[in-house]
Parts: sequence; structure tokens; C-alpha cells
Amino acid sequence: VDSIDRTGHCFEAMTASGETYQGTTVILAVGRERRKLGLQNEDAWTGKGVSFCCTCDAPLHRGNTVAVVGGGDAAVKGAVLLSKYAERVYIVYRGAAFTRPEAANLRLLNESANVERLFNTNVIKLIGNDGVSGILLDQEVNGSTEIIVNGLFIEIGADPRTDLARQLGIQLNDQDEIIGDKDMLTNVHGVFGAGDVTDASGELKQTLTAAAQGALAATAAYADVS
Repeated sequence: VDSIDRTGHCFEAMTASGETYQGTTVILAVGRERRKLGLQNEDAWTGKGVSFCCTCDAPLHRGNTVAVVGGGDAAVKGAVLLSKYAERVYIVYRGAAFTRPEAANLRLLNESANVERLFNTNVIKLIGNDGVSGILLDQEVNGSTEIIVNGLFIEIGADPRTDLARQLGIQLNDQDEIIGDKDMLTNVHGVFGAGDVTDASGELKQTLTAAAQGALAATAAYADVS
């Protein structure tokens, strides 16, 4: 869906392919967009060495060398998971120390002998032909700025997808998340939010909480049109 128009208590959603759908309620469950590094071929090589999900793709790198970009808990947890499959894992972070990782995950990282930390370092280029075969760094590692890797995992956070919410005039918090009440109703009558795009579960952005919010929103939307 590219856009939504509102007339009174009726909505018309328009898709990228030109189709339209009408309804008296809308549930926005569009989630978040993964932050990217802005590198050439980053989009084209997603699925060809570039990944945004360690949980999804770690088993594909058994015996490989991989790198994780990020310094938060997700990056630390991802590096720990990758260490169970990959032969070697680099964790690359632009800062001088990790940012608020959970103590348990940091302990597991410290116990992972095949993980090397590269602080104060940035990935500035992807190397390869039709997929990732290496990365270029802005600092030398073992005498070279180029590291041979089979995969690059980008774990630098995600932002709420707010285009549709802004079109409808939905109130957002200071983190651009949709604000809803206990029934997931927004400030626009007939529009509900659910999942990671909302502020309903605070920092706990999990499948479990998103599904619960979806159930609340669906039940409230049904009651609204009954």
C-alpha cells in the first residue's frame, strides 16, 4: 500500500500496482525498516552475503568467515549466534565500546573464542562481483583494510515505517512510533496500530508482543464496525 485517503469514516488504500481497497477501519501493522549503511550494492546483494537477520541466516554460514556491524545488544547477540556456525566472526563497531548489551549476551561473547572485536572502525565498501566476498574498512586490521568474508550482517537498528501514519495524521511519539490506547486505537477514529510500528510494548519488540497487539487491534476493529 502506497497511500491511504480518508473521507469521514471511510478509507481507500491504494497499492503500488494501482489496485484500491475500501474499508471503514484500518489496522497499520507495517513494522519497522532496518537501518542500512548506505553502501553501494547493499540492496542488490541482500541475500547474496548481505543480511539483516542473524537468526534467519546464521546457519547458512557454517564454516565461513562473517562480519557483524553494530554495537548494541542485537549485534552482540547476533555475533554470539554466528560464532556457533561460522569459523570466524568479526564484530565491527564505530564506537569505542558496546552500547548497553545485556550482561548475559556480553558474557557469552567473551566466551566465544572465534569472535574478534573491531572498535572505532567502519565498513566503507562491499567487495565482490555478484555478492559479498569481502569488506573494506577505514582502519587496518592485521596490516590490511580489506577483510575476506562470506557474509555481512547489519545490526544497527530499525525505524518505524510511518509514511501511511503521517498521511492519516496519526499522532506519533518522539521516536516516531504510533501512539495507541489499550485497544490499539490511534487518535484517528477507525485507525488502529499493531506491532513494532507502535509504542505499545516499549522496547520489547518481539513477535509475541506484536501478535498480541494484532489480536487486540483486530478485536477492536471488529467491534467498531459491528
